[in-house]
Amino acid sequence: LYQQTESGVKRLLESVKLITYIPESDEIVFVLMDQSTKICRLSASGDGKQTHLSTMKCTEIVAIGHDETNYLTVLCSFKYRNGVEHKVYFMDSIGCLKEPIIDFYVNNPKQAKIFKSSIGFCFDHAISVKYGPLFDTSVSYSGIIGNEPKNTFSPTDLCPDLDENFLVIDSYDNTVHLLDSKGKFLKIIMFEDDGLNGINCIEMDSSGWLHLGCKDGYVQYANVQYYKTTTREERCMKRRSQQK
Repeated sequence: LYQQTESGVKRLLESVKLITYIPESDEIVFVLMDQSTKICRLSASGDGKQTHLSTMKCTEIVAIGHDETNYLTVLCSFKYRNGVEHKVYFMDSIGCLKEPIIDFYVNNPKQAKIFKSSIGFCFDHAISVKYGPLFDTSVSYSGIIGNEPKNTFSPTDLCPDLDENFLVIDSYDNTVHLLDSKGKFLKIIMFEDDGLNGINCIEMDSSGWLHLGCKDGYVQYANVQYYKTTTREERCMKRRSQQK
């Protein structure tokens, strides 16, 4: 994990598995790769030592997130003989758990991600988003590529946009799919010829800019409104005219 400033780049952490930002206290809360049940925090500026917030009694912490209601929302997994159970915990700023604790079953997700009021899951060939007071309502999407989308659609990450729609990365063909809040497909807004190559994570900031993480270690930035309001052909023609 690095912090970029006008004066340069500063390394903050190594081997980070999970991370979320707490704007009210300007802190980073994180879980490291070799400490999959331990939650720590650090000043976002990197000043001072990292401190221990809590250690969860679970098999693995699979997602953490922050909103205005809870300092931290934590999704934990518990492995049993008959499968894996997931529980959602709410935590305050001193590491104490708050009620209620919500549990549900999800089969073998590749990735889990906590949003403001929902939890998104990526599977091998589909995504699912659980929402509601008890996370008991869900929507799903399995791609629209070719005649057999379940055999080709390979989601690696998703995030909400500022209009409460969802953006999903398909690593099979380097595209970004736009879904509405109920999981209905709207359009593909970005393609490989828009400069996407090896994308595997996505996030949107409060200004409407997409941050796209690539396998080569680079982060690409994109104005999502531009891609929503233009077509693939229009962008291609614009690039050709600029090259001339």
